Amino acid sequence: MKFGYREKIIAASAVLALVVIGWYMFYYSPKKGEVVNMRVEIQRIQRDISSMNVTDSMLVSLREEIVTLQASARSSIKLSVPEDSILYVKEVLERHIQGSNLIITQNIKPNIDKMFPDVNAFADTSTLESKTGIRPIDMEMSLQGSFEDLVHFLEGFTNFPFLIRAGKIVINTDDFLYPELIIDLTVYIFVEVS
Repeated sequence: MKFGYREKIIAASAVLALVVIGWYMFYYSPKKGEVVNMRVEIQRIQRDISSMNVTDSMLVSLREEIVTLQASARSSIKLSVPEDSILYVKEVLERHIQGSNLIITQNIKPNIDKMFPDVNAFADTSTLESKTGIRPIDMEMSLQGSFEDLVHFLEGFTNFPFLIRAGKIVINTDDFLYPELIIDLTVYIFVEVS
């Protein structure tokens, strides 16, 4: 049996109607429910946001708490040390090195040029020293110990009574020392410029 043009159009229309009904039943209708659920969730979140009123007194209280916390932080760790306290810094470093089971193989050497800069030299206004009154001083040291001891030493920087940061670290070993390491390390401390 052959289908004519009219029967083909009717069949195509029926198939199209079935596709549209199937799309509505299997795709659009479930998505419509999800959209309703999302709208309910959005309305709940908007109610929660509107109930959170930040008042001026809350802001004042938070600012006061920030000031208190900053003062507490300043008293617990000093960012810088006085210029004449390099011996104190070396003593703290040596104690910490020994507490980390490392051995000092050469004396700790602060950068003398940074400690006593040429006062007649041109003053660079873009440096940390000119902006803050704090001068970074690098100190070189040679140590011996295990990798774990080195990590313990570096992690202990947070417990120092002043700000200290690690710079360049060079690690070597040889057949006679292994598993011990030879460690050349540069650390930075910060001194107040008088």
